[in-house]
Amino acid sequence: MKTTPSNRSVSVGRRAQVRHHTVSAEALRFEEVETTQAKTCKACGVKKPVSEFHHQALGKFGVTSKCKPCKNAMTKAWEMKNPEQCREKVRNWRANNREHVRENGRIAYAANRKPHIEKQVAWQKRNPESKRLSGARYRATHSEKIKSWRRANYGMIYAHSAARRALKLKACPPWITEDQKAEMNAVYEKARELTIKTGVVHHVDHKHPLKNSRLCGLHVPWNLQILTAQENLTKGNRLTSERSQ
Repeated sequence: MKTTPSNRSVSVGRRAQVRHHTVSAEALRFEEVETTQAKTCKACGVKKPVSEFHHQALGKFGVTSKCKPCKNAMTKAWEMKNPEQCREKVRNWRANNREHVRENGRIAYAANRKPHIEKQVAWQKRNPESKRLSGARYRATHSEKIKSWRRANYGMIYAHSAARRALKLKACPPWITEDQKAEMNAVYEKARELTIKTGVVHHVDHKHPLKNSRLCGLHVPWNLQILTAQENLTKGNRLTSERSQ
C-alpha cells in the first residue's frame, strides 16, 4: 500500500495517542502504588505506605529505602557532625542561586517586616562593633550604589535628618501616621526640585520653630513651609509675630 501524506498524518496521530495513553497509564499506576503499596524502612524497620518515603527514580516503587523521618534525622545528625561542610554547602548553593535567595528574602521580609526589624535592632544593640564593621564594609563595596540611591531619594534623606533632630527636641509626635510622614518627605523633595530648577537654594522651614522661648512647634506636615535659604536664615528660630517687631 502506497503511503500518502494523509496516511502519514493518521499514523503520527495514532502513535501520539498511544504514547498519551501509555503515559497516563503509568501515571495512574504510580498513583495506585503510592496509595496501596507499602515498604519497609531499612532504618527503623517499620512497614509504611510509600507516601511516607521521598521520591527516588531508581528505588523500589520509585522511592528511597529509608522513610522521611529517618532520612531527615540522619541528615540532621550529619549536619551537626559536619557543621563546616554544611555551611560550605549552603554558601555554595546561595552563591549559585542569588536571585532565588533574594526573592525569598523579599517575600519573607514583606510578610514579617515588624518582627524582622525588631530582631535586627536587638542584634545591633548587642553587637555595636560588628554593626560598625558591617556598615563600613558595605559602604566600601557599594559606594556607587549608595550615591545613586541618595540622588534618587534626596527628599527622604533630608526629611529623616529633620525628623531625627526633631526627635531630639521631643518635637516629633508619636501619633504621626505613615501617610503624614510621606507628605513631609514630599515637601523636602519639592524643596530640592526648586533648588535645582531655579538655581536658588531652598530650605524646608518650620512655621512655628521647634525651639523657642515662647512657643515650640511640632515636626508635622502642617507646620512645614518652603523658603529660600536667605529667607530661612533671616527668620532664624523666631515666630512670625517676633519677625514683625
